[in-house]
Amino acid sequence: MYPIYFRAALKTADGRLLEYGRASLSPEAGSIDFRGAFVPLLRLGTSVQILQLSGDEEIHAFTGEVYISSPDLLRIVSARDDELTPAEKCLPVDVRLPAEIRPVSDRELRLIDPLSPRHVRWTQAQLLSLAPDTVRFSCPEVFPPEQRFLLQTDGPPLIRGAAIQLEQVIAFGEGGYLCRILSIPDTYRAALASFVEQEHRRARIFSAKTPTPKSRSGNDGKKP
Repeated sequence: MYPIYFRAALKTADGRLLEYGRASLSPEAGSIDFRGAFVPLLRLGTSVQILQLSGDEEIHAFTGEVYISSPDLLRIVSARDDELTPAEKCLPVDVRLPAEIRPVSDRELRLIDPLSPRHVRWTQAQLLSLAPDTVRFSCPEVFPPEQRFLLQTDGPPLIRGAAIQLEQVIAFGEGGYLCRILSIPDTYRAALASFVEQEHRRARIFSAKTPTPKSRSGNDGKKP
């Protein structure tokens, strides 16, 4: 479920920073409230952006029109979140995909062709999350730190010849092994990136049709 409250940045439609603060969503109403130490007064109907922050990164972008503008509260309506931020395109998406992994040594990884058919034992695994640069999978077997693998799955997305390295054993939640993608053939890399982007778009909070209030209330703000 998407967080209803989050740290946010308020920007003009062309990207000029106005203020940092916190935002809250009302998906049913198609509105977002922004509060901060110094909320700027804006003309009603002005187009603005509210961006969710994670650290210094903007990980989700909302746009809308100012509906209430006061020193304590800015509310936008007709909220949309169609566009992905650059950081969001790199975030993992949750999946449940059967996959196969093959533990290999660093020497093997340099010598073998990861796409060539080989009669070797593959270990069954389940992919739990995918990102353009990382994968997380669960598997009953135990692996040493920095273990390297070949990974394949019939997807979607279809992945073949991906070389990955164990970065972290996750002991909480669903757990699993978090791995960094070392290399992957270009065709499959493009398919992976496209799949991740599509899944992020599928998880948009505001649809193309959001309710628009029939009348406005609040203070008529002044243009800063």
